[in-house]
Amino acid sequence: MIPRHIPLACAAFAFAAAAQPATITGRVFDVYHRPVRAARVATMEQQLVRGKQRLIPGAQAAVDDSGMYRLPLPAGRYVLAVLPPPYAMDHATVFPAYLNDNVDFAKTQPTEVTAGELRPFTDFLLLEVESHRLAGQVEGAPKGWGPVGVLLKSEIGYTEPLRAVEADSRGRFVFDHIPAGSYELNAVGPVVGVMALRPVLGTPAQSGAVHVEVAAPEVSGIQIHLRPAPR
Repeated sequence: MIPRHIPLACAAFAFAAAAQPATITGRVFDVYHRPVRAARVATMEQQLVRGKQRLIPGAQAAVDDSGMYRLPLPAGRYVLAVLPPPYAMDHATVFPAYLNDNVDFAKTQPTEVTAGELRPFTDFLLLEVESHRLAGQVEGAPKGWGPVGVLLKSEIGYTEPLRAVEADSRGRFVFDHIPAGSYELNAVGPVVGVMALRPVLGTPAQSGAVHVEVAAPEVSGIQIHLRPAPR
């Protein structure tokens, strides 16, 4: 006679196996085959936000000093992308960057994983593109105020900060190695810290924003006026 608890044990085992996460591993290199340390590999989804299609990151894993990442995920289909590191690179590259040297979400093939699967060698190579320079000045900061941060964001698709710099004591800022495109520059302050390219602000906070089209090798004379930030 087969004990009645056997089918229940088998069902529990099957459920536990199905609940095991898959793991995707690989490396992230720049075009010169250097590891892109502290970049993030993330799942990406397209969502409608305030009437516009936006690319929203989901689960993420950090890239270590050797270029390796390890991303655990439930079984499913995912579009994977590399998001920018929290430092300026020494050449221009496009973020988010997808598998197979692709920078277009719509042309990216999803990666499908099953429960408990280990998917190795899911590697990214970030390509170099034409480099541009942005320079300008933040105006309106109170005298003796704290540092002012300037954030660079794309106006289409992925709209999280791509880069962040601190303006100098006269409000001047520079972004080097920027790909061509449509951007929004956001100035915010006073900055008391930074977390994942997002400034942590003191009070009373102020902010300002301008639209910038980048096509020429250098775009200068940009002015951003600070105003009290909305609460």
